[in-house]
Amino acid sequence: MAWRDAVDGYCERLTPGYWAEPVNAVTNMAFLVAAALMWRRTAGLPLARAMVLVLAAIGVGSYLFHTHANRATGVMDVIPIVAFILLYVFAASRDFLRLAPWQAGLATAFRTLDEPLCAVWPMGTHFLWHLLNAVMLGWMINVYVRHRRQGLICGQGPAKQAAEDSA
Repeated sequence: MAWRDAVDGYCERLTPGYWAEPVNAVTNMAFLVAAALMWRRTAGLPLARAMVLVLAAIGVGSYLFHTHANRATGVMDVIPIVAFILLYVFAASRDFLRLAPWQAGLATAFRTLDEPLCAVWPMGTHFLWHLLNAVMLGWMINVYVRHRRQGLICGQGPAKQAAEDSA
């Protein structure tokens, strides 16, 4: 399959034409609106500003994919999403878990170095990616639970949350 060959991966797309996915294409504006709204709130926080820029790139890449729908624009869609995930995991590891920057980048390094290190370390490093990400994802659930139990969910007090959780 060539880079410019048409891709059909969504229910909305019935033809290979530019506006074959109008809803999916237009709703990417939501990423740009979210980025614009977050820009002012992230002043003085360089890593948060970087997330905002990547958020805008997600909107642009996804728009291109849902209008041109080929392998090349599929890559333009996926790369910003992966970049955002990695950037957020790095920021959360550094700022919430108080890991040093080199420690925060460790999981990503283990994921990236797996293939190049196969010759010297046949077991690879991917298992370390699993272990570090399991800790991170478990921690994210813990943060969510803590916020729910402390009534820190927007618009809900502890009593309403308790009723919802027991239902």
